[in-house]
Amino acid sequence: MIQDEVSKYFNFMYEDFIRAISPVNGATDVSIDTSIEISVGVNLFQYILYIPSLLDDSATRDDSRQLIAKPSGNMLQYYNGNLEEASKHGFRQWLEDSDCPDLPKVLLLEAADNIHNSSSHTLLPQEDVTYNIYGVNDGYEGGDKHSWQRYTAELPVECRLSSDFIHNLHFLNQQQPIMRIWLHPKSPLKPDTRYAVMLTHHALAVPAALLEAELTWFGSDGLIANDFLSYFRTQSIE
Repeated sequence: MIQDEVSKYFNFMYEDFIRAISPVNGATDVSIDTSIEISVGVNLFQYILYIPSLLDDSATRDDSRQLIAKPSGNMLQYYNGNLEEASKHGFRQWLEDSDCPDLPKVLLLEAADNIHNSSSHTLLPQEDVTYNIYGVNDGYEGGDKHSWQRYTAELPVECRLSSDFIHNLHFLNQQQPIMRIWLHPKSPLKPDTRYAVMLTHHALAVPAALLEAELTWFGSDGLIANDFLSYFRTQSIE
């Protein structure tokens, strides 16, 4: 996605929508058979995350609202292939594009305890590499389809994804969760291992009232401007 195209959208942050995550951030001794639950609600402007754009980009390309799920862009290309410059803004890629599976925007990652700069291989604190247009991006908005590779050295954990409503959308209380997203790992997780629940940037946010009325909207969509990560560690098994 090119920078000019992204600038047509409102920018929102995941923190404005997420009400709770289980396991909670920083949890330890979590069961290796756990599922992950993410509760989301409306933000201050009465927008809500458009769930199909999180779970399956293809779902939004053909739905009745004619929304197009925007794929995250090629950050390295934006910097004309200059790896050193892209790395200053958090870029990290260790998997060739041809080997990368199609991924939803909700992922479970085996988290790397230390993150390395792609060009200098120096250790970086986690917050120094997290995709955020108001942070390490320094204003760059075009997206990074490789951003999940910043936080792990492994392919994402295979999960089954689902979602459901907790309340009808007419209950537009900003603090009240409206929807839940579930990640169900297809196999037990590794013991005594740090994991990250990741929500990837460039999911869509839409006016909640229009979504409830099943109306088509034009020019009022928002894009999520950051990656969001919540960490937990599984139990030890002796």
